[in-house]
Amino acid sequence: MTEENQQPLYEEIKRNQIFEEEFPVADSVGEYEILIGRKLQGLLKNDQHALMNLLYRIDVKESLTKEAFKEESVEAIAAVLARRIIERLQQKIELRRKYSQ
Repeated sequence: MTEENQQPLYEEIKRNQIFEEEFPVADSVGEYEILIGRKLQGLLKNDQHALMNLLYRIDVKESLTKEAFKEESVEAIAAVLARRIIERLQQKIELRRKYSQ
């Protein structure tokens, strides 16, 4: 995928304030998963309250969040949560497209 194709996802990440600082437009969804996963690892280690607020704000289903916390390591939990966040953001993008026409 090209950088241009990732623009809607980039905008959705900005809209949901996942990062406080600027972040690059990635070339693929996988790159966004890595960036978000790193952010989530920090929150898991240092500020779980902020992590839960983020997941609530993005509207990741509680059952999917609980499932992620069954993983063995912080890295694995962060990776699963990052994937769930991306999936939810992509759903929001599709719903916006569908109802804006």
